[in-house]
Amino acid sequence: MKYIYSFILIFILFNLSAQNISDVIRYSTIEYGATGRAIGTGSSFSAIGADFSLIGSNPAGLAAFRRSELVITPSFSLGSTNANLSEDVELSTNDKKIGVGLKNFGLVFASKTPARKWKTFNFGLGINRLATFGNNISYAGSTTGSITDRWLELAQGFEPDELAQDPFEAGLAFGVDAIYQNENTGPREYASDYQSFRSTRLNKSQTINQSGYLSEFGISLASNFKDKLYVGGMIGLPILLFEEEKTYKEIDENGTVDFFEDLEFKENLSVAGAGVNLKLGLIYRLNQQLRFGLAGHTATVYALEEDFSTSIDYRFTDPNANPIGLRESPSGNFQYSLKTPWRLIGSVGTIIAKRGFLSAEVEYVDYSSGRFNFQSDAGAEIDRQNNLNAEIANDLNSAINLRLGGEWTYDIYRFRAGANVLGAITDESGNTIVYNAGLGLRKNAFFMDLGYRFNRSEGEFYAYQTSAYSSQLIQNDVINNTFILTVGFKI
Repeated sequence: MKYIYSFILIFILFNLSAQNISDVIRYSTIEYGATGRAIGTGSSFSAIGADFSLIGSNPAGLAAFRRSELVITPSFSLGSTNANLSEDVELSTNDKKIGVGLKNFGLVFASKTPARKWKTFNFGLGINRLATFGNNISYAGSTTGSITDRWLELAQGFEPDELAQDPFEAGLAFGVDAIYQNENTGPREYASDYQSFRSTRLNKSQTINQSGYLSEFGISLASNFKDKLYVGGMIGLPILLFEEEKTYKEIDENGTVDFFEDLEFKENLSVAGAGVNLKLGLIYRLNQQLRFGLAGHTATVYALEEDFSTSIDYRFTDPNANPIGLRESPSGNFQYSLKTPWRLIGSVGTIIAKRGFLSAEVEYVDYSSGRFNFQSDAGAEIDRQNNLNAEIANDLNSAINLRLGGEWTYDIYRFRAGANVLGAITDESGNTIVYNAGLGLRKNAFFMDLGYRFNRSEGEFYAYQTSAYSSQLIQNDVINNTFILTVGFKI
């Protein structure tokens, strides 16, 4: 019996909390370039070096610094999301989100060596923002199906006292009478007010508020051999925070479904943790104009902790019973580790007669190599872990990301542009194109760079999922505009 209780709870935890393929994609999709210069050129010039944020792409670029440097980069973002129920596409909702943050803070200590062959020995440390998770999504529409169908599937075959082992979904739904025992079939069978009205359309709506970030603290060392070969390494210590609040509602406005009036289901999730990785790189100067770069990044291993909770408020009209009202779950907690993919980056840059440069990078990322480790000896958890890792290996692809950019110099001013083509992570998704532009100003001991990035992506997700009845598919279109301003000082 203890095994049954454990299985119920584990099944709910992994459907409610965040261990799924979406997490591998979310925490593995990163943006290089946290300075205005890097953003303006599409984060493409790691082969040229001398930009603090691109040390995270190829740490050999640290060896290109001739003077010590301090940089700080605040950012401003404006995002919008259009979302709609796929069965009710004529009704969509547009949500906007404004964000302000610190994109980058770094210090570079440059020094010459007395050795004739090794020209410089440079040290860098600081933090770069790799991803921002802020997003607001809402939708409303009318479709068939109810989330009570999901709770029925979770409850069937279990005694009521066994459902108490699931205080997050099915047990909570049973506690507020959103599902109840079917007296005509037996103690392990359940019914809902909506069950006999599955062809009836209910008004549905949901709001999803997401926030958080992925930032990496890096410690780097690099050296320059005869002004021909730059080599460098970096220890990366990423810090991760993701928070999500969901509020899902169903309403029977026409009074078609007997007893049923409306319900509200809330989910709260917080994920926090830290990781470690190693980056190694080199840059070879073929001549004064042409440079080639190569870098490899190990997998990042994260130690993560989740806290989550739910609540249900179900309202109905029954002359023989009164609604129980709002009930909340206890706070759940789960600790696990996640390994995100390793990366290989090749790059090339050419200097154009002291008037600027053109640059390109190609990155290989094997998303299918992401792996969860639930750090448990329990059979049900091991099975869930192995099944999820097999799903990641089968459903995610290896992807090629291409970054292109350039800079043109006029006196103390810099004009920049770039573009990224990000490869498809799944068979269902397509390539994503990101556009970049920027301006800069350079003085002897001071510089300032403004960068702009435009990113648009399409996706879909489910409000809830069932195996036997209609799942609620949500289609969304996300647009992000990011402006960042770097202020730097030569020391």
